[in-house]
This record gives sequence, C-alpha cells and structure tokens, in this order.
Amino acid sequence: MKIDTRSGFSSRFIFLSLILIVFCALCAACGGDDEGGSSSIPGGGSSDSGGDSSLPWASASVTELSFNTWVNGNITAAGGTQWFRFTATAATQHIHFKPSTLSDVLLQVYAGTGAVVGDEENLFDDEEYGSQLVMARTLEIGQTYYMRVWAYDDSDVGAYQMTINGSPMLPGETWPPANSITTELTEGEWLGGHLNAGGVWWFKFTATAATHYIHLYEDSSVYDIYVQMFTGSGALEGEIENLFIYYVPEDEPSARWTSLVSGGTYYLRVWAYYTDDAGTVMLSYNKSATAPSLSPGKARMPQSSLKRPGKK
Repeated sequence: MKIDTRSGFSSRFIFLSLILIVFCALCAACGGDDEGGSSSIPGGGSSDSGGDSSLPWASASVTELSFNTWVNGNITAAGGTQWFRFTATAATQHIHFKPSTLSDVLLQVYAGTGAVVGDEENLFDDEEYGSQLVMARTLEIGQTYYMRVWAYDDSDVGAYQMTINGSPMLPGETWPPANSITTELTEGEWLGGHLNAGGVWWFKFTATAATHYIHLYEDSSVYDIYVQMFTGSGALEGEIENLFIYYVPEDEPSARWTSLVSGGTYYLRVWAYYTDDAGTVMLSYNKSATAPSLSPGKARMPQSSLKRPGKK
C-alpha cells in the first residue's frame, strides 16, 4: 500500500507560512510609531536611539575643529547656523572665538548623543561693551562633541574663526601666563597693572580661604573693568564680574568668589569695559567685603602717580 506524503507536506507548508506571516506583522508593529522614545534637543531636531538621522546636526555640513589651530567659519545667510565637531583632549576644554566681519555670536555645545552640554554662551568683541572671546566646558577626554554657532543678531552675517585648546590662552601662548604679564597679589595690599587700549592684564594670587573678595581701587585710572578668574589648571572659576567706580551709590567696586580652595593658585584676567580705555588698574584681595586701606608701603604701582577719573 502506498502512503501519500503530499498531504503531510502541504500541512507543514501552510503552518510554516502562517508563522512567517505572523512574524512579519509583529516586526512591522515594532518598527512603527516610536514617538515615545524621542527626546527634544534644544537647537533643533530630536535625539532618537533608533538612529542618528534625528540629531540636530545630521543634515548639516560639519566642520572639524583643530587643537590650537584657527579654523575659518562663515555665517552666509541671515538666521543661519554653522556646526563644528571636535574631540576633547582635556578635561577642561577652552573654545576661542576670533571675530572678523562677524563679531558677536552665540554658541551651544552638544555631546555626541545630542545632549546639551552647559549653557548657551555669547562670545563677542564690541567697541562699547568690551570683549569676551573664550569659553570653557568640562568634558570627557576622547569623546566627540558638536558645537552650534549662530549670530547674536539674526540679521548679521560674516566671517570669523574658531579653535580649541586646554587653556584660556590663545594658540602660541602658554599657560599659565608668562611672568612678564603676570603680577602676584599679596592679600590685603594693593597692586597696579597697566592696561593698553583693548589689552588684557593678568594678576595671580594664592587663596587662604574658600571665600575671597577682589577689590578695584577707587583712584584707578581705568575704573570700569571686567574680571575673570581661572584656577591654576586654567579652568574657569565662577562668572565674569564687572567692577566699576563712578562715585555714585550704584558703584560695584568689589566682587566675591565663594568656592576657592585654600592654598590654591588663581589667575585674574582683567580688561576694560570700554575697549578704548587705557591706564592703571589697581586690585587687592581679602576675605572681607570692605576693601583694605591704602596705607604707606602697602601699594605697588607701575606708574609714579594715579589720576582720579572723572565721570563718563
């Protein structure tokens, strides 16, 4: 007697086909709507673990930043954005801006995942408001980061340059600042430095407590300044402070830093609020909101005399 095997084969074929159809249907359902897995990224786009196409720079032309080498940038259209990419080479990475026909920009750093790293920053060079040309971020060495750059004023266009390194100094300069431009403060005493128009003067001091005040002397011939503090390694410490004396109740001749390490070395970058100002600036530091008195033998000045400023 013959055994008909065709009916058994047919049943198995139909069974396997049904399994395949069900499997394909399940795959289609999994690859469908996944809005729940996306997260918004400030600056455009979204972060999606399903792929990189939703990252804010995915469809942009990205320029590679080089360590200690200026790279050209150019915003060619009003409201335009430019993207840069770099690999962190230090735990504290400094990003430098060199203005050209575009002198006022905003920057935002992103991790490779699309996550925002730190706050949005404004770098600029302005005849009236002075300049801020460097920013710092605490990053993970060896990781890739992206940076979005756009004009502060949406209608502005123009060229500029960017670079990165491990210190607040420009390419070709060394950190800490060379002794020829660094003057060490003694706690409770006044020390003067000379600012050229558009220039920068560096001071250095050793913290003896967690909280210190930096004071601007009332008879400094440059009496409206910015002060930016750095740690001995070149990391930014606190915010940029504006010290000024116009002989009015609103004067702010002192600023306070509250997270210092006793025994640590700190550097102060000082520049004039108005870029055309030049002359002597005198600083002191102590642990009090009250500035030390200027007693005989307690002041060192690069000039023989100081002129009392008039009001602007």
